[in-house]
Amino acid sequence: MKSKLRSPHIGLSAYRLNPNQDNPREVAFAEQWSKEQAEGRVLGHLIGNDFTVRDATVAATVIQWLGSNVGMSFLEDVIRSEPKISQYLTQRVGEALRKARNMTPPLRKTSQ
Repeated sequence: MKSKLRSPHIGLSAYRLNPNQDNPREVAFAEQWSKEQAEGRVLGHLIGNDFTVRDATVAATVIQWLGSNVGMSFLEDVIRSEPKISQYLTQRVGEALRKARNMTPPLRKTSQ
């Protein structure tokens, strides 16, 4: 029987999200996925709202894996294989950096 699980969307390797581990990218990917799911996004659109606990666990595991060293290597290979992806990411990162610079207050000079 299928259930309408909304939260938590935690992968099989949640132990790797422990603050004592050194996996900041995995944490970032897992936290963003959990946030997206808490807002009712993505998984229901991908496979329908009657997804199972197993469906949610598999999806969360894959998303967390993308933040791991092996997952990041996979993403880098994909980006290298398709120039349009690289161009898109370069443009988006440039926009994000410009926005961040505009939001960051200038450093004040201190008298010596």
